[in-house]
Formats: sequence, C-alpha cells, structure tokens
Amino acid sequence: MGDMAECTCAPGSWCPGGSASPEGIPCPGGQTCPGGAQGHVPCTCAPGHYCPAGSSDAAGTECPVGHFCMGADQGKVPCEAPEANYCPAGSSNRLGEPCPAGWFCRGGAEDRQACTAAAGLHCPAGSGTGQGVPCAAGSFCAGGQSLPEACQAAPGSYCAEGAVSIGGIQCPIGHFCVGGTQDKQPCTCALGSYCPAGSSSAAGVTCPAGKLCAGGSAGLTNCPAQPGEHCPEGSVSHSLCPVGAYCE
Repeated sequence: MGDMAECTCAPGSWCPGGSASPEGIPCPGGQTCPGGAQGHVPCTCAPGHYCPAGSSDAAGTECPVGHFCMGADQGKVPCEAPEANYCPAGSSNRLGEPCPAGWFCRGGAEDRQACTAAAGLHCPAGSGTGQGVPCAAGSFCAGGQSLPEACQAAPGSYCAEGAVSIGGIQCPIGHFCVGGTQDKQPCTCALGSYCPAGSSSAAGVTCPAGKLCAGGSAGLTNCPAQPGEHCPEGSVSHSLCPVGAYCE
C-alpha cells in the first residue's frame, strides 16, 4: 500500500531502514534501544558490564561468570585467567582474580569449584586444585570447603600440622604442650628428668627406676646396668649397687 507510520517497537528493539513491521528487531549488541522511533545509541555501561542484543538500559547487564567486560559498547569476552584465578560475575580484568578460600580454580573461562580436600587439609585462597594443603599447626581442618579453625587443645595436647580434631592429639615424649593453639615445644627439663607423653610443663618428671634420663628432649632409655649395678630413680647413668643390697 506504500503507507508509512511511526515505529512502535518495545524498549530493546528498533526499526532499521526498510522495516515492514512496527515491532522492529532486537537492538544490536553494544547498543541500547529505548524503543519507538528513537533508533539505537552506543552503550555507555561501566567496566564489568555489557549491553547484549536487545538492551534498552545504557547501564547494561552484569558480565557473566567466566567472562570479562570492558564496558561501553564492548561485548563480553571469555576469561583468560591463569590457574588458581577465575572471572566472577562483573569482571573487567581478563586475568580474573585469585580463587577464594574454600574453592579451587582451574583457570581459563571455568567457574570456581568447591574444594574437595580430605580432613586435615584445606583449600587456601589461590588454590588451583581441589586436593588442598595441610592445615597449619595450631589449627584443625574438617576438609571439603571448611576453612582452618583455631585449635582448642587442653594442656598436654596440641594440633599438629594436618590436624583433624579441635582437641588435637597427645603431646609426644620429649616435648611439652601448653594447649590451645600453641605448637609442641622441646622439653627443657634437668638431668635425671624427662617429659613423658602428655606433658604440659617443661620441667618434666623424675626419671623412673630402671631407666636413664639425659634431660632436655632426650626422653628416657633402658638402664644398661650389669649384675651388681642398677639405675635408681632420677638416674643419668647406671651405678654400683649400694652396701647392704644386691642387684641382679
């Protein structure tokens, strides 16, 4: 019929030259279309956003996970993150950002993945695999996405590297443990004393009869006495059997 009428398309659409329908077509990517007879104008969105096809708002849409967006009339681009980085929603850096704690990131355009570490391990920020690393001494790790938590060991116990329990484990012989988040410490007891397993004091206890104790963190050893010799309580070395007694 040759009649012409003003375009009445909805926001996000426009009527280019040669249009035969008032509904128009979707606004091209990198542009915004207010609808009606106004055509399209370049997108002015901020970095971390883009204007996909069909946009009507100049503020654009948040850049999706696995992509980065420079803003304005630029489109979304697949992320180029190295291992241990990823591009979260709203990224404007092609290299992304470090993977958060409790997750691991393979890099590229992949999204972050939940940590799959076993008990005693965790995924710190910047992890590239889900295997995790040992929990530091003084803390414990339940595994998975759990983050390290402060050890609450009682005196005589401690949380070693890779601890899986909030209460830790018994302090080993030759050391003392004050508990809490403190690591084990070498015993500093005097000659003739030792720190048995579970010690909470550096002073240790008196060496039992039949044993030798060199003090410090040496622990205790069996008495090497021959017939006629013995190792009384608190011994550093074996000695002759006293008058009035015999020693087998």
